[in-house]
Amino acid sequence: MRGVSKLAALSVLLMCVWPVVGAGASELDGVRALAREKAAAVGLMRAKAANILTAVSQDRLFAAYLNATTQGEGARVRTRIEHALATFIHRYGFNSFQLIDRSGAVVTYVSTAKAAAVAQVDVVKDRGLASGFAQQKMGVVSTVMRPAGGTEWDMSIVAPISLRGQTEFVLRAEQDGAAFQRVLALGSDAKRYILLLDEHDQLLYDSRPLKSATPLAIAGQSPAALRRALGGKGAEGSGLVGRPNEKFNVSYYKTGDWTVIAVEPVLPPRRCTKDGDRLCG
Repeated sequence: MRGVSKLAALSVLLMCVWPVVGAGASELDGVRALAREKAAAVGLMRAKAANILTAVSQDRLFAAYLNATTQGEGARVRTRIEHALATFIHRYGFNSFQLIDRSGAVVTYVSTAKAAAVAQVDVVKDRGLASGFAQQKMGVVSTVMRPAGGTEWDMSIVAPISLRGQTEFVLRAEQDGAAFQRVLALGSDAKRYILLLDEHDQLLYDSRPLKSATPLAIAGQSPAALRRALGGKGAEGSGLVGRPNEKFNVSYYKTGDWTVIAVEPVLPPRRCTKDGDRLCG
C-alpha cells in the first residue's frame, strides 16, 4: 500500500497477532505498581540532577570569570572554578563537568576519569549544546550520550550561563547511566522484568538476562504497537497482552520523555492427564 511504511504495517500485524485480552485489576496491580515506582525513581533522579546543575550554573565564579579584565585574573578565577566543580563532582556523583563557550572551546574540564580533555566541540552538531545555547531562560536540557558501537550510555545535562541577557557559556555535566540501571534493577527478577526507553524508543535498560533481538520487542510487540494495544492515554497504560498459549501482564508509565515498562509473563494453566485431559488450575 502506497504511503504506508513497512514498520507501520508490521505494527498493525503485531496488533492482530497479539491482541489485548481482558485482565482483572488485581492481576495487573503488580506490574502497574512496579512501573509507577520505577518511573517515579527515574524522574526523581533526573529532576535532582537538573536542580543541582541549575544551582551550580548560577555560582558567582562564572560571572567573575566573564568580568575578568586581564588574562591573569581570568586564569586565577578559572582555577577556582575547577576546584569548585571538583567538589561538586565528589558531592553529587557526576562524572564530569565541562564549561564551553559559544565558539565550542572547552574553557575547563573536570572529570573523575583520567582521559585527556577535549579542547573543542561542535556546538551545532551536538544537539544538547545547541539547545543549551538557544535557551532564553534559566533551565537545563538533558540528552543521552552513547559511544559509537557501544551499549553503555551517559546522561548529558547542560545549563546556560549568561551575562547581561546573552548566553556566553554552557555548563555540561555528565551522569553515569549505570546509576539509573542500579535503581531499575531493584524489584525485577526471573518472573518480572523492567525496561527503560528514551524519547525515541531506544533501549536504555533491560533487566532480562537474555536481551531481545533487534528490533526491540516487548511481549511480542514493538513499543509503539504496545502503547496502542494497551490504549494508554499518553502517560500510562496497562493490560494483558498475548495469545492463548502466551500472555503477559504489561504496564508502561512515562516519566518526562522516557518510558518505563514492567512485564510479567503469565504462566499457562497446567493440564492433568488423569481422568482425562483437563485443566488443573
